[in-house]
Amino acid sequence: MNTTIKKRGGTVLQGVEFLEPHSIKGKGVGPEAVICIDLANWLRIETLAGRLRAVWFHVPNEGRRSWRQGRIMRCLGLIPGAPDYVFLGKTDTLAIEVKTKSGKLSENQKVFREWCETLAIKYVVCRSVEECQEIIKKTAGLWESGRVDE
Repeated sequence: MNTTIKKRGGTVLQGVEFLEPHSIKGKGVGPEAVICIDLANWLRIETLAGRLRAVWFHVPNEGRRSWRQGRIMRCLGLIPGAPDYVFLGKTDTLAIEVKTKSGKLSENQKVFREWCETLAIKYVVCRSVEECQEIIKKTAGLWESGRVDE
């Protein structure tokens, strides 16, 4: 399903694609990726419905790259340990790192979390889609509360 979100005459999101995580086969689709794909699908639905009132994006930190491509990405500003998702709302910013039930933060992720904490940016480790949804809905500057269709 492809969808376009339009605001004030301009296209904000174009060609939004909803995926079934189990329809993607091969390397790189581990348990964390399945949670992330399910979360991204929910985020798209909530953005289209107008309930999620934030700019959000996934940070492509995972995966193996050639030495050259990795260096280029770091030169462009990719920071090791950056969270899986970043949300920018009018009054709140949220960073979510997705882990499995037994997953642990890497040293780089711990350093990034501390950086967020020193700047009073909310950083959360979530272990399920439901946990992510709960945190997002409780972050007032990201979620339009009081909607009948919540």
